Amino acid sequence: MKAGPINVRCHKLVPNHKYKMTYTDNLGEELSSLTNPFKNQWPKVAAICISVILLIGVCAIAISIVRVTPEDLPTDSSLIANFKKHEAQFEQLPAMAKQDSRVRLVQDFMVGLHQGGPTAPYIYVHRDKSWPAEAQLIFSQERWSEYLSIFEMLGLEGGMDRKSEFPHAVFFTASLNVSELEDYQWAIVRKGYAYVPGGIESDLRDSLDNIHLNRPAVVYRKLQDRWYLFYRWSVSKPE
Repeated sequence: MKAGPINVRCHKLVPNHKYKMTYTDNLGEELSSLTNPFKNQWPKVAAICISVILLIGVCAIAISIVRVTPEDLPTDSSLIANFKKHEAQFEQLPAMAKQDSRVRLVQDFMVGLHQGGPTAPYIYVHRDKSWPAEAQLIFSQERWSEYLSIFEMLGLEGGMDRKSEFPHAVFFTASLNVSELEDYQWAIVRKGYAYVPGGIESDLRDSLDNIHLNRPAVVYRKLQDRWYLFYRWSVSKPE
């Protein structure tokens, strides 16, 4: 039987309100309705949406933790080979750091200086900003360029830094990974070389490859007298 044209009927549900539209063929058979297909289903739909949002949140946290791994960091063997190839240049750095004892941080875009003031003990100078007069008295731009030249030669992309909890150590970072955590915090994983004149007796490992940390800590592998490889996991928090 050949079907006829489709007609539309409107059924008034509430005076002066909405209409229900039903499509029918000429045999009077209803084909479909345009009423809300989720009628009486909103509690179930809302529960599903909330579950999906929670699942996405859990996955995001899991991804951030997985990203804080040493997969993209240099291997111990590559760092050791680099040290042996440029040992004379590496020995220059702790000698320079000793002379610049008030320098806490040297990177290609920023320098951190200790000036000893009670309210603002540190000065941070950025490359794209003017050089303060007090910073010039502690550390010159020419000296900064000297450090950066050696960093580039030795492949130290994270520069140099000191930590207050390790006052006699100087760290030279070969590579670092940064991963976002929650509450605007960042997990920073560094691997490189540590110069420690007094030596280290704890937190020593036979290898720093495939290290997985999920809390602030530093572990070392002895390279030679006063020199170590290090792997450091830290958290950067907004100020």
